[in-house]
Amino acid sequence: MSFGLALKQAREVKNLDLSTIARAINVQEKYLQALEEERVRDIPSLTYGKYFLRRYAAYLGVSAAALENSLVNAHRFLEQHNLVVRPKKEKHKTFSLRSHTLLIRRFSIVAVITLCGIGYLSFSLAQSLQPPQLRITSPAQNLITHATELRVSGSTDSEAQVTVNDQNVAIDEEGNFSFQLSIQPGAQIIRVHAVKKHGLASEEERQILALE
Repeated sequence: MSFGLALKQAREVKNLDLSTIARAINVQEKYLQALEEERVRDIPSLTYGKYFLRRYAAYLGVSAAALENSLVNAHRFLEQHNLVVRPKKEKHKTFSLRSHTLLIRRFSIVAVITLCGIGYLSFSLAQSLQPPQLRITSPAQNLITHATELRVSGSTDSEAQVTVNDQNVAIDEEGNFSFQLSIQPGAQIIRVHAVKKHGLASEEERQILALE
């Protein structure tokens, strides 16, 4: 039997859902689903895959040895055929002013000033009704480390309040924050939460693996 089918059947026998197991073993649900569906390409690395499989199998009371061999063989097949997808670096979108430049050339100075005023008010209103922007610069997604502490840093709106795994974090006037987080060996999900005073919130997660 394939490792994915074995895990899925064991879970269904116990009448458990993936979200419950993900919270219990501290592994993102998308990776557990990738294991069940044997989408090896969607798992960060073989090291992660083996660790996730062991945690998942232990929670279900299933022997992981044979399943792990099946996972390794599936990963080896993809590598031999150059089908393993490496994580892509995030690309930052650039904002183009070309259309605005053309608009400015077509209208009079008075019209431009009026439109700018309306645009600024609209932008301010839209910003107040949007959740805070949240960008995590560290740690990297799917980091593997031997450290016992990890620097969590990033930026958000200056008026937002930030927590890292429910611990309050100070931010500077520009919305930057940096926090030293103690971690334990094993899989970790780091949750960074930013909320505005009106209750609008954003959240980012980073899955990491701390080795002993």
